[in-house]
Amino acid sequence: MLQGSDPFLASMHVFAGRTLRAKIQEELAEVPAQAHAALRTSLEAHLRTAHTHQQRLGHGSSGQPLVTQLSLALAALALQLDAPDRLVAGVVEALGTSDVGGAILDVLTALPEEADSARLPLESSRRHAVLGGLQRSSAGVLQLLDSAWPQLSAAHGGAARVLRCLAAWLSLAAAGSVGNVSDWVNHRLLSAAFSVLSSSGKPPQSDDDALMMASVDVVLASVRLTEPPHEHLDAVRLLVPRVLSLRDAFNAAVRSADTERCSGLTAVLLETAETYLPLVMQRVSDVTEPLLAAVLDRTAIADREIASMTFPFWYRLQEQLQGWPAADERAAQCAYFRTTFEQLLHALIQLAEYPADWAELSNDERDEHEQLRHTLADMFRDATAIVGPARALHQLHAMLADRLGQRWQRLEAVLYAVRCLGRTVEGEVDSSGDEALGSAVEQLLALVTRLPLGEPKVRYTGALIVGRYADWLPRRPHFLQPLLSFLTQSLALPDVAAAAALAVKHVCNACRSQLAASSLDALFGVLAGATQHSLPLVAQVELLEGVSYVVSSLPEPASSLPLAIDKLAQPLLDELLRLLNAQRPPPTGPAALPIADALAKLKTVVQFVSPPAGWSGLPPALPVIGRLWPVVLAMFEPMRSDPLVIERLCTLCRYTIKALGGSQFEPYLPSLVSELVRGYSVRPQSCYLYTFNECVGVFGTGPHAAALLAALDELTRHTLLSLPSVEACETHPDLTEEFFELCCRFMRRSPVAFVSSSLLLNVFQQALATINMQHREASRSVLTFVEQLLLLDERLVGRDRSALLATHGEALMRALLYGAAAVIPYSRIGHQAGVLRALMVCVPQESPRWLYSVLQSAFPAYISDALKSDVANQLSNTHGDVSAVRDVLHRFADAFTRAERKAKRRP
Repeated sequence: MLQGSDPFLASMHVFAGRTLRAKIQEELAEVPAQAHAALRTSLEAHLRTAHTHQQRLGHGSSGQPLVTQLSLALAALALQLDAPDRLVAGVVEALGTSDVGGAILDVLTALPEEADSARLPLESSRRHAVLGGLQRSSAGVLQLLDSAWPQLSAAHGGAARVLRCLAAWLSLAAAGSVGNVSDWVNHRLLSAAFSVLSSSGKPPQSDDDALMMASVDVVLASVRLTEPPHEHLDAVRLLVPRVLSLRDAFNAAVRSADTERCSGLTAVLLETAETYLPLVMQRVSDVTEPLLAAVLDRTAIADREIASMTFPFWYRLQEQLQGWPAADERAAQCAYFRTTFEQLLHALIQLAEYPADWAELSNDERDEHEQLRHTLADMFRDATAIVGPARALHQLHAMLADRLGQRWQRLEAVLYAVRCLGRTVEGEVDSSGDEALGSAVEQLLALVTRLPLGEPKVRYTGALIVGRYADWLPRRPHFLQPLLSFLTQSLALPDVAAAAALAVKHVCNACRSQLAASSLDALFGVLAGATQHSLPLVAQVELLEGVSYVVSSLPEPASSLPLAIDKLAQPLLDELLRLLNAQRPPPTGPAALPIADALAKLKTVVQFVSPPAGWSGLPPALPVIGRLWPVVLAMFEPMRSDPLVIERLCTLCRYTIKALGGSQFEPYLPSLVSELVRGYSVRPQSCYLYTFNECVGVFGTGPHAAALLAALDELTRHTLLSLPSVEACETHPDLTEEFFELCCRFMRRSPVAFVSSSLLLNVFQQALATINMQHREASRSVLTFVEQLLLLDERLVGRDRSALLATHGEALMRALLYGAAAVIPYSRIGHQAGVLRALMVCVPQESPRWLYSVLQSAFPAYISDALKSDVANQLSNTHGDVSAVRDVLHRFADAFTRAERKAKRRP
């Protein structure tokens, strides 16, 4: 295929070259040693021909991909066969130096790139030797490139090829390979790279991008040559000004919207700053100050993509400052860098501003900006760690005061920063005695109440600030009413209601005692208003949760709590009854959504209303639940065909069990279990299983255990009918996960009853069939069930479990070993290892025999007997150490994958 010269066969030639390169990289060991010389000679000849053809067509033509593939193939061949110190010499002897711009340049470029590539399967010792040999040869290659530069730099595309080769060798070289590093900083090849980068306009060559990227790589590699920087301080002081001198070129690239050049120049600056971070930390003035100023300028640029490139540098700088071992020195370091991080805060706020044309942006553009703001949230916190929370908040307050009345984007960006810092200061709530911090929070909260009503984004962020700083309010009760008034007004704004409701919830949680004593009626009014304004369900649920916290904190007398719960829940129950009675039979599908929402709101009250500590009476929600329960039971049958309503109905039942506890819910248990089994038999849904799971958790021992086991047997029968195959389990992973979670729960509560029952065999067989599911959580629940069964006390379940494993133990071993090697993702092998270890501990006599039998019978012929024997021996000698089992399975999976890949490539 490589011998044809028809230009229309170019794509076929590239395919042939790529295939040859892959074969040499991965399967050279299968080529007889006596054929290596002929293969090399053929490769060299094809490379010369391809390069000659490519030169005729011109640099960058369709012939270049073939030259690249053949160069990589020849490099891979040399790296696997030649002596480490003969790698470069062999290429030079074969291809000659009379035309350095010929094929030899491409192969010399490929050698260092391939030597450290994961594509080339070299043993670690061979790779180490190869890299050492190339490093020792690097000075000669650099000398060759330098001598060829005058000729090649004038040729079309030649400069880019030389600089790319240079960058590859510099990346590989140690500092000593280039002689004196300070001399290298002034070398004409490095100067040529800087000259390309400092050009303020596009050169006329068509390969400008390739030349620019090669120049970037040369400078980056040169910077790395000066590591560690304190040992090459003279070179650093020569290199830093040259990097900083690229600022004019960067500004020109910004003006011309040349994003590639902007990115390349920014990469050079940031690599320099990060490489010299040790000097920055040592406050070497002629390095620290100019580099920090340059990076800060780049952060403050309007191009958000370029600005975000600087974020990792700032993170590493603050991390090193925070990690300074001595506290007094750390404080001094932070004080030195504080001004820089204050300036960084201002730059970040500018980046956080919504664009002026926000309303006209596409959804993708909006999502991109919101993602940037998520990143900026971490940046705000990192900067504040150095500036100090009190100082940062005081500065943000001053900025807010200045920006009131300005365009909303500028005001909102500062508010967003304040909101982000809430997480930083929430652990400082009045615990540190920092009066400055408390004063800053008070000033900000006071300013929030003055935010303009007409800007939804501003009100939205302001509401979230109130929620974030709610923990500061208990000792500042004079803020409660103004802030609640602010949030109540915000609830009436459709775009702000969700944030305001969330904030109300946090305020209620933080200030529950104060609000219970003075503002409960007002909060009930807020709930009534939420219904009138038809707030989204999520907002109504947040409000109900918040008011539930306050109701639960009502002071004496004790009778006030049930009355307040009744006042909170009865309107919701009335709403549910009205919806159910409005249409007979009740609607399903989209028309049933109001019913589902009503159930969600009732669930919230049942979940979050709780008696105060020391409560000795009946559950305060008992009267409401007593009126609610007949309605709940009556809903199961008519609403059975609506999955959402049934899910919310089951969730309500689950929290009802939690709210009442065993003794008070016991009268309701038989009717609930009956409805769960009946509903699951008609239309299986995972919510039936997790509600039954809650029943087992409370009543799984004692007088109800037998009835629950019978119900579980019925649920198991319908589960197996619904999931007859692994494909069905993958289609309905929620059923599989909840079913095995339920079996685990029952086995923990009543191990003897479960293991001795007739359903154990059916459940175990289902586990064997689904243990290697692709769905992560479903597979985990299956594995957990099997592992838990194997780890049960031998004295309780030994006979029944032994009988089960006598007939199915080897099948379990097969599923675990084959799944780890060939089915499940590598990252999940640890789950299999735990079960395999438990199996070998549970049946230590039979396990070695099962291991050898499974390895010989369950795996294809291309898995060698030696590998199978090694795996069996290694697993037998793990002595119950799950880490050792995991390591063996990882190695086995790697070996299996390699063998399978080779087998598939064979004709």
